[in-house]
Amino acid sequence: MNVGRIVFASAGALLAWALFFGRGDSPTRLAWIGGAALGLAALVTAAALDGRIVRPRIGRLGAACLACFTGLVVWQGISIIWSVQPDRSWDYVNRGLVYLALLTVGMFLGALLPHATRTFAAGLAALLTLVLAYALLVKGVPALYPDYGRLARLRSPLGAWNQLALVGDFALALGVWRAAQRRWDGVVIIFAATVTILLTYSRGGVVIALLVVAAWLALDRRWFESLLALAIGGGAGVAVAGIAFALHGVTDDKQSHAARVHDGRLFLASVQNTAAVVVALGRVALRLEPAPPMRRRASVLLLAAIALACTAGIAAAAVHSGGVTHASSAGSYCPQTGVRFGCASSDARLEWWKEAWQSFEDRPFLGSGAASFELAHRLHRVEYTRPVTEPHTFALQMLGETGLFGFLLFAGAVGFAVVAIRRRLRDDPAAVALALCALAYLAHILVDVGYDFVGVSAPFFVLLGLLLVNGGERAAQREPLWAFGALLLAATVVLSLAAPAVAQRKVDDAVATGNPELAAQAHDWNPVSVDPLLTQAEIEESLGHKLNALELYHQAVDTQPDNPVARVELGRFELEVLKDACTAYRELSTAYGLDRYDPVIAKDGGLLDVARAKARARRCG
Repeated sequence: MNVGRIVFASAGALLAWALFFGRGDSPTRLAWIGGAALGLAALVTAAALDGRIVRPRIGRLGAACLACFTGLVVWQGISIIWSVQPDRSWDYVNRGLVYLALLTVGMFLGALLPHATRTFAAGLAALLTLVLAYALLVKGVPALYPDYGRLARLRSPLGAWNQLALVGDFALALGVWRAAQRRWDGVVIIFAATVTILLTYSRGGVVIALLVVAAWLALDRRWFESLLALAIGGGAGVAVAGIAFALHGVTDDKQSHAARVHDGRLFLASVQNTAAVVVALGRVALRLEPAPPMRRRASVLLLAAIALACTAGIAAAAVHSGGVTHASSAGSYCPQTGVRFGCASSDARLEWWKEAWQSFEDRPFLGSGAASFELAHRLHRVEYTRPVTEPHTFALQMLGETGLFGFLLFAGAVGFAVVAIRRRLRDDPAAVALALCALAYLAHILVDVGYDFVGVSAPFFVLLGLLLVNGGERAAQREPLWAFGALLLAATVVLSLAAPAVAQRKVDDAVATGNPELAAQAHDWNPVSVDPLLTQAEIEESLGHKLNALELYHQAVDTQPDNPVARVELGRFELEVLKDACTAYRELSTAYGLDRYDPVIAKDGGLLDVARAKARARRCG
């Protein structure tokens, strides 16, 4: 087995790990997956620098894209200095370093793998098909994912519906490419992707799917095969999704286990039987060889039929939903059911975007710090909006968190990538399909959360790296010192990845055992986080060590002065334990000024009201 195949197999294992087990933004999962990615990237880089394998040949545009993204990650790291939430900023820097490693792996795939775009696209299509098949299987077998009894939206194995819909969009792009090559498996992939996207109830997923199909038809002239596959696979997918919506145990929330088991079997039977029909039709249909005039007329008819079906579907969704929204103290939002396809609410996105823009206006050049929106939006909201970690648009997120300089680096990376990739699309349908996956990812992160999910970001950065290079070349001379430096740098980054995960583990152990030393060790591993300090303070408080606890609460406030959580805990301690209402009132008032909707102090009769009353009684309020 040559080096290219080894790297290809290793990259496939990494992507499978990320897609099946990389759900959420857990530092522990990122440390394990990211550590493996860094190890692979360091090994191939060191081997290339030592002259043992070829290195990627990257043009000026690709180098500019890589430089801009690297600059963005470095700038995010520098923002830890002024970040309102430096522990989150550190986590984001770690995430960016992992993505740089995946980008490097993709570039070496492009240099080492024969027919790189075609081979990788075929492998990625197979992997995504497995993900979609597992997602549909889990929906039909309640024992594999019991949480569907609470909320029915399709989300396993990624743990998030919009991100699973994005995986479906990736698969759709690759499925159309396979079908255009007269491969019947492309029709099956389109079928699975359609069912998955619809059962996630993701409006953005549907819009991006339409964008992907339109872009493919604009870039590839094999309309007949593509439209035929879309009509068969997409039509069958819509039909199965319709059956699923009629099965309450599959698509309704809070259904009994018995109902989910019964309806799940019916759903799986419909998927299996329809897939068999799709395979049979696809094998026959894609063998057709109509004459050119007939091909053109058939393509026009297929396009008209698909467009009409899409229009009818949109109209039916709008009529069926009746514009329904749910009202709460956070505003109106769409219900977590199929009627959300016709819902016009932004689900608080407009409010979050305004808050991100406010962060930019307050600090236009520096921003509030990488990944600090979780706290920054609470400091800027003028009325209650649901707590969230990202504003659901990466562009405004970069503006608010890293300022104008960070946004320009992000825009530069995107712009240079677009121009560099565009040159690769001529006479390479596989490259077109991969480019459409990149387009889907970019569209997704502009309206939703995608960058924070390694499950969808890992495939993107690997394929982006592959598209940025054009073959490989041998180094002019061996550079063993630089090779050793690459390995040493990777080891340092792995340590940076591990530190927050180790700290979190020690905090959990400290809470479970009541041992303040474990919390102190957690602080040593993650000195910019308030969680270890607050945990240690609470344990010291429970042990009756008041002075130690007071010092730790003050240290937490000093670590993140703009974090109302630390000030609330300090104020509570001063009020309830030290009986110092005057000092407690000052701290709690400051916390209220930072976040007037903090649930601990905002409610009537809460800590702030009690402290105010006692402070006024003592004439210090």
